[in-house]
Amino acid sequence: RALLGDLALMSAVDTGTAVVAEDTFDPRVPLRDAMRAASAGDSPVHLVAEEPIHALPVIRSDVEKVALVLTRLLVRARDTATGGEVRATMGATGDRVEYRIPGAAGDDLAWRVAASVSRLLGATLETESGPAGAITVLSFLAAPAGRTEAT
Repeated sequence: RALLGDLALMSAVDTGTAVVAEDTFDPRVPLRDAMRAASAGDSPVHLVAEEPIHALPVIRSDVEKVALVLTRLLVRARDTATGGEVRATMGATGDRVEYRIPGAAGDDLAWRVAASVSRLLGATLETESGPAGAITVLSFLAAPAGRTEAT
């Protein structure tokens, strides 16, 4: 079912018919939703989310599609993990909110869905290399100052 939904969404993005909701939300919400979705099933790899305890700027985007992108990245990282856990982090850097997931980069359907939907949302999806390996960074502009209400 997820495969058909992903293909339909990618087709809608490609044809310009995809609909994007305009939600304003705390960026922790889609990460929590994605962690629940990606943790479903039987995997020896544990998914861990590190969230800052301080206030974060809100994001104005489609919360369900952000969660979908994060879910695809987390599932990919979980499925290719060589250790017992995948640790996703998030935080604010300047005027951007970033999600960082090690081991999520690739060239499969999950990556293509994440990249396609990220572009639709106006987010940046890139991979950084570091001593511990590749880390995928999903980055959104924070909502303008004064927009603090979250849904």
